[in-house]
Parts: sequence; structure tokens; C-alpha cells
Amino acid sequence: RSGLAPDRYLAAPSDTSGVAIGSTTDKDAALRLRFEKTTSGIAELDAKLAWIRDNKIGTDGDVLRRSFDYVVNNYVYRSGSLYPSGDWAPPFALEMINNGGGNCYHFAALFCVLAQSYGYDATVISGSVPSLSGGWVPHGWVEVRLNGTVYVCDPDLAYEIRGYNWFMITYGQAPTTYKK
Repeated sequence: RSGLAPDRYLAAPSDTSGVAIGSTTDKDAALRLRFEKTTSGIAELDAKLAWIRDNKIGTDGDVLRRSFDYVVNNYVYRSGSLYPSGDWAPPFALEMINNGGGNCYHFAALFCVLAQSYGYDATVISGSVPSLSGGWVPHGWVEVRLNGTVYVCDPDLAYEIRGYNWFMITYGQAPTTYKK
């Protein structure tokens, strides 16, 4: 686990009102977002992403939120690779699917490639968050750019520390501090 201290570094729950920013209510906008990027560059991953979209998430309504919830609720935390580099989202996402779980980088990677497969401008971030014992620990999360705003989505911390909004929040609204 990340070693994040929920009681020491999280903002009050009232700071995380969490309206589903980014939900696509305009049908035309939703249609433009869907399936604009259909390939990750890894054929096995693309086939598995298509299966997840077709059988678990769908194409109607707030697919970004359902993708986030799918990752949080269908995979488990497992220790693993640290400090990814290069274009790490596709291989880490495939590991997450194949292993049924992974660390924060795997959670971020799978959510990121799902978001991208629906056409969202999503990027994995490798940085750090406050540690339980003080200082900082390595951590991975996702940034989604929508309508000129950068939002944080952190499926690993949503899995580990429930009761806070970790989806489509600005850095200023986040329940913890992120350092890139």
C-alpha cells in the first residue's frame, strides 16, 4: 500500500462534495468522446479493453465514472513495480487485467487506458503523496483534461481510502497533496 495516512493528510469530507464533473449529458458531446482512440499499441490489451467496454461499462451515460468504478471495484491492491518510466500505461494496464490487481501504478494505468479508449484526454502521472511516517512515498494517479481544466482521478486511493471523492477533482479539491 502507499503508506498514506488517511487521518493526517486528508481534508475534511465536506471539502469533497464531488459532483460528477465530466459526466456527458449532451448526447452529441458524448458521441464525439466515444471510441476516438481504439488502440493502445498492444493487441491483447485492446481486445481485453473492448471486452470490458462491451460487457462491463457500456457506451451510454457517464462512461468515465463507470470506468473509474469498474477499476476500483474489480481489482485488488498488490505490491509490484515502482517508478515506471516511458509509456508505462499500456503494459501496466495489461498486467492489472491479467493479474486481477496491482499497485497504484496499475490502478492508474488501467483507468487511464479505459478513459482514453472512450476518447478522454487522460494521462498517467508518476509522483508522490504524503507518507504515514512523514515525508513522501511514490504514487501513481491519472489526470483528465476536460474543458480546459485538469482533474485528478485516483483509483488506487479510492480503493484504499473509501469515503472521500477521488474522482474528477482538481488538485485544490483533493483529499491529499499530490507532488509531481
